[in-house]
Amino acid sequence: MRVAVLYNSYYIGNGREFFLLKYWENKSAKVDIISCPFEIGLLKKIFVATLQTISFLPLARRYDVVLSIGFLNGVLFSTFHTIFMMGKPLHIVFDPWVAGYGGKFLALSQHKRYTSLFRSLFSLLFSNVNGIICTSERNYQWWKDELGFGEKVSQVRWGLELHTPIPEQSEQGNYVFSAGRTGRDFSTLISAAEGIRVEFVIVAGKDMLTKKTGLEGINIPQNVRVSIGIPYSQYVDLLLKSKIVVVPLQYTTAIIGATAMIEAMSIGKPVIATKLPALLDYIEDGKTGLFVEPANVQDLREKILFLLEHPEEAQRIGNNARTESERFTGKVMSQNIGRIIENVYLQYEQTRERLPALC
Repeated sequence: MRVAVLYNSYYIGNGREFFLLKYWENKSAKVDIISCPFEIGLLKKIFVATLQTISFLPLARRYDVVLSIGFLNGVLFSTFHTIFMMGKPLHIVFDPWVAGYGGKFLALSQHKRYTSLFRSLFSLLFSNVNGIICTSERNYQWWKDELGFGEKVSQVRWGLELHTPIPEQSEQGNYVFSAGRTGRDFSTLISAAEGIRVEFVIVAGKDMLTKKTGLEGINIPQNVRVSIGIPYSQYVDLLLKSKIVVVPLQYTTAIIGATAMIEAMSIGKPVIATKLPALLDYIEDGKTGLFVEPANVQDLREKILFLLEHPEEAQRIGNNARTESERFTGKVMSQNIGRIIENVYLQYEQTRERLPALC
């Protein structure tokens, strides 16, 4: 089996080392990554991804399966595939972000006046798609039931492979830690930090779409220390030594913050995260982490104080989180994606074998 992965970000390397298929158990399958030559912003990415897809079309028939990463690549290849060819290759869309940043399509589709419009639009755009992979139950139901793709839709849990070995024991500091760049709500966290007698350490990066850190125009209190774009090794060191990890997020139906959350859980840190629909599959509130309502300063402050004042509860939650995080590894995710690719291909082959008899 030959698989091409359409990936609108920068990647150079062996296709079998690509994080989504690295642990695929079918060792005989060949994987090629069709990526962008460099990292680019969203508007340029649309243009580059279009050229990327068009240039790939003459080569597409060499492959048995095309795996599109994200809605953009998915809709582009599906459209061109419908116009210029039929049948081979099979097309699977991996959509962890729910049809675009912020899940705006999902939110709009839930309005009664738009439901039938979105159902018709997506049925047209993805008319020849053979499989869709989601990373949360809410988004799985959206594709399956609300958009009507039924049995074509599968679900996997987002997985993470740590790039730095994590020791069983590490020196622990006395600070609350938070990091990230996509859709972060650092304003709510900083407001909650005011008046708490403990240090807060925030590591921020520029959001890929807005090019902002989420800290613009915010007065930073004395108990909050901010770093921008630090090396990964330094980030890991800060994470290891933290007492509590907070993942504050702007409300969205897309899955954001999962990487930071799973990374902290995997080393036994008690995590406080914004309660988003797509994260309900990853934290059991009160057992493997704590949820707070979006943009609720008082709720966040109370949860932070609770863990600081009850270290035994923080340790219990952290230990549970470490155990639960074994379900959210890169190995489990890539193995499941590999099985989905094989199932889609097998079903297609079985259907094709029956066609003469049906005729």
